[in-house]
Amino acid sequence: MREGLFVFVVTIWVFLITKSEFSLGMFNLCLSGFSFMFYFIVTKMIHPHFRKLAIFIGSMMISLSVFIILFQLSYVLLIVYAIVVGIFYPILNVPLNSMAYDVIGTNLYAKELRIEYVVILEVFVNIGRLISVGIFIICIFLFQSTTPIPYLLAIFSQSYWLIYVFMRNIHFPHEN
Repeated sequence: MREGLFVFVVTIWVFLITKSEFSLGMFNLCLSGFSFMFYFIVTKMIHPHFRKLAIFIGSMMISLSVFIILFQLSYVLLIVYAIVVGIFYPILNVPLNSMAYDVIGTNLYAKELRIEYVVILEVFVNIGRLISVGIFIICIFLFQSTTPIPYLLAIFSQSYWLIYVFMRNIHFPHEN
């Protein structure tokens, strides 16, 4: 799964709160089950002219979903968070990836440089992950507790809005 830092941190939280591997497994089952279903649905339902709307809805819901667990943390709320992310991450990820590959494919040198373009795309995605994980580790080291985790999640989850901001001005001939 490519849900990233948020699910990784929340997965750690599930285990710290419940001290149960079964609870951790149920969390991951809910997340993976909903992701599996919605990846299948989204690939069939979202057509090219709905991509930007899907990216907007997915980024908005993922950005706001962290508020489910921000103020009160319980196992039930963590499961609800897993379900929301499992539903809306595919709604964001599928059109985002297809738009990115369409942009790469429309380039004049796409045939010769397609591998390089995909590598560059992955480099920037992973740089964002490295920065957020680095800040997370530094904060945990400085504060010696889990206190900064909710604040970091609230801040970093808003970065999903940037996806829509940068993708909204990309236009293709098939869009009207």
